[in-house]
Amino acid sequence: MDYPTTLSGKIEGASPRGIDAVLRRMIADREALVAARDAELAARDHTIAALERDIATRDQDIAARDDAISMRDHAIAALERDIAALRPQAERLTRLALALEWRDGPRALRAVLPAARLLRRLMRR
Repeated sequence: MDYPTTLSGKIEGASPRGIDAVLRRMIADREALVAARDAELAARDHTIAALERDIATRDQDIAARDDAISMRDHAIAALERDIAALRPQAERLTRLALALEWRDGPRALRAVLPAARLLRRLMRR
């Protein structure tokens, strides 16, 4: 972009053809600079749009994970309420199981087993 000028800033070769040629070169250089700037701005706009899409996708992912965490928190709270409600019944069932404990085990049925076998054979027929 060096243009032939004198020390005073005037264009050398001040003939109309020389000035016209220099002006055409200056206009062409300016248009090239504008085109390069426009291309750079378009590339930046494209990059910014891609980053905005990525951010929107991540925001959606974060929102979905927050919803899942919230649902799990509600499920945990419901399970804790159920546990608290079932705890007295579990204690009652434990006491009942201790009261119904079969101390002699199956040996107490040893005398009745032949009759039970006979009854089972009769029932099959």
